[in-house]
Amino acid sequence: MSAQKVCDCCGQPIIDGIENAAYRAKLSPSERQLFLAIAKGKGRAVTIQAIWTVIWGLDPNGGPDCADNIIRRHVCVSRNKLRPFGFGIENVRGVGYRLTTSEAA
Repeated sequence: MSAQKVCDCCGQPIIDGIENAAYRAKLSPSERQLFLAIAKGKGRAVTIQAIWTVIWGLDPNGGPDCADNIIRRHVCVSRNKLRPFGFGIENVRGVGYRLTTSEAA
């Protein structure tokens, strides 16, 4: 019986392909939260506000002043890290982001 993998950033067990990709891509904690929030949209666009809430919703200081720019940066970095695992993040103009999949390289 093999030991179950756990996420380095939160210690939670990795239970599905999405979480496995996040683990293998070595996403930072914020990048992982962003990716999982978009993945939960199941192919539908997830708003920037919803992503912001997932990442900074419980922050007593209300999150950073330039959250939209930070989200864009996380998306850019995450796209590059996730591409080899068959996942992409597509911009939905005026709305937010959507998860895309392709054959893993």
